[in-house]
Amino acid sequence: MNDPVKLQWSSAGPALFRLLPPEWSRQASLSAMVAASGFADSFESPVSLLDHALSVDLPGFGKLAHPVGLGAGFERDGARLRALGPMGLSFAEVGSIQLSDDCCGIPAIGDRTGRGIVLGRIPAGKADLASWPCGGATLDQVIGRVTAFSGAFSGSRPLAINIEVPLHEGPVRAVARVLAAFQRLIQRRSSELSGQTSRRRLPVVLSWGLPRADQASAVQAAMILAVLEALASEAALLQGFPVWVKLAPGCGLHVFQNMVETIAELGYQGIIVGSSRNVSWPEPAVVSGSQALSATNQLLEWAWAVHKGALPMIGSGGVTSGEEAFQKILRGATAVEIMTALWLRGPTAAKSIRTELHAEMRRFGATHISECVGAFYSP
Repeated sequence: MNDPVKLQWSSAGPALFRLLPPEWSRQASLSAMVAASGFADSFESPVSLLDHALSVDLPGFGKLAHPVGLGAGFERDGARLRALGPMGLSFAEVGSIQLSDDCCGIPAIGDRTGRGIVLGRIPAGKADLASWPCGGATLDQVIGRVTAFSGAFSGSRPLAINIEVPLHEGPVRAVARVLAAFQRLIQRRSSELSGQTSRRRLPVVLSWGLPRADQASAVQAAMILAVLEALASEAALLQGFPVWVKLAPGCGLHVFQNMVETIAELGYQGIIVGSSRNVSWPEPAVVSGSQALSATNQLLEWAWAVHKGALPMIGSGGVTSGEEAFQKILRGATAVEIMTALWLRGPTAAKSIRTELHAEMRRFGATHISECVGAFYSP
């Protein structure tokens, strides 16, 4: 008798979040889940058959209970990391950290806001395209929150920090200095928390914003690869961090595949394939959610044609259901990221997607999600 009532509540909740402006919905989702985190045992069982069937091993992140994580832009400054557990997410990108045009002004220890490192602030030229503007936080604050969270949860929900790298002179040393600051702050915070220096490295994601389809070019791609080659050529610049590279839609087949091939040869951990993107026609907008699914799935196919499964991939962009997540896994993604889904379906979207993904896997005839990775290309 209670099932119809429960169904009405389960559909009404996400509908309310969808009616809110995106930024209000983001804040409400995080705040609700932070409040729920005090009752985390009611939300997450330590071991379940579903989690076992969906467990994945992601380089740099470690073994995850399931492949559904959070993309950069939702949890921007590490202030509400406790919400990740009740939300049912297995990993998350924190940030994005935007390097300023003045790379020489990057503070060595991240002790100030706005001197080269800005978290979540949108450049004036993109203000009309930004759905979720927010204030800044210092690098020291973010690293402190991330380190404290990782220590409290023993790395059970790994976090990666997203760095948006500018395409101008000097980004190589800028990234290197940020990573060096990360390492110093992590060591200091770990020492304060446990009395000893942590050997665990935070995964880092290097991204280059959201190119519009009419602007992405071989020249931009060459500039990105030049930064990656310079970083990889001198191991000290990467400070030993596991580094992933995020490639957004916007460039053509040959340009994209050349980037994937070079990234694989340089030895980076993997690529995060697809995301939202800025478009200028028929009007300026950020395209995300299911509207981005086709384009981002195509990128996975293009990438697979190059590395044939040798380069780990995370699928991002367009995942609002378990079926859409499964489409990305079939195309070679080991894990997927969501963000718009938390607005469209409410703060427990990740759990719903995880359950739907498990059902898709069973319908496919697999007993473990690893059997499905890249199955789209099987004869």
